[in-house]
Amino acid sequence: MAFMRLLALVLVAQTIVYLGLFFYLRAAQREKLERDYTSSATEKQRSAFVQAGVDAYTARMRKVLAVVVYGVPLVIFALLILTSNR
Repeated sequence: MAFMRLLALVLVAQTIVYLGLFFYLRAAQREKLERDYTSSATEKQRSAFVQAGVDAYTARMRKVLAVVVYGVPLVIFALLILTSNR
């Protein structure tokens, strides 16, 4: 039972880290796209360009971020348990 509580707390902590990184990286990408947009187009075109770039970045980022935040620590934790129990 204690292991399940520990696992639940770790997953909650990982979810908080995931959400924090997700929103931070998304905002940073939005700022980068807005800064790099150099055309003299209308504000609507600029907004569409930035939104399309953020959407494409978000699709890629979700997969990578999930592996980094959830997968890597759990694999390391499992390896530590396996090697310490031998």
